[in-house]
Amino acid sequence: MQEPSPGQTPSPSPTSISPDKKWEYRVEDDDSAVLVRSDREKPVIKLSDPENDGSLKTKTGKLVWAPDSQRFAFNYQAGGKYYSCDLYELTGTKWKLPDLEKKAAAVRKLMARAKQKQLKEAGAESVNPIEDVWRVLRWIDNDTFEALAYPKAALR
Repeated sequence: MQEPSPGQTPSPSPTSISPDKKWEYRVEDDDSAVLVRSDREKPVIKLSDPENDGSLKTKTGKLVWAPDSQRFAFNYQAGGKYYSCDLYELTGTKWKLPDLEKKAAAVRKLMARAKQKQLKEAGAESVNPIEDVWRVLRWIDNDTFEALAYPKAALR
């Protein structure tokens, strides 16, 4: 890395670099989490904005890259015990959030079924839902990831 000239501000250190070395995840001076092209300084996408998201998303954010660097998951803590992830896909020259609502709905149904089974086995009357936890653990190949998804709840 080149030393900055006097009076020049050094660029933030990347906390995650894509497998093809073309993209870097950085935390900027204003505590926003961004993705930049490795050969440029200007962010191509802002993953978190402390003014809108608070600082927790940036502080806990971690990228999990697909092997071909065309997709990544941004795992983060969104609140007290609430964890989430955003999935991004490179479409042409832009990073976008793909429409995964149908797939997420199917996973939510499976989680609800498992929750009802656990309630029955525990002999509990009901559950006080807190939030669901979603986290991408790893990419198996360029199109498939392994995720952790489960409800956080308290039995009554």
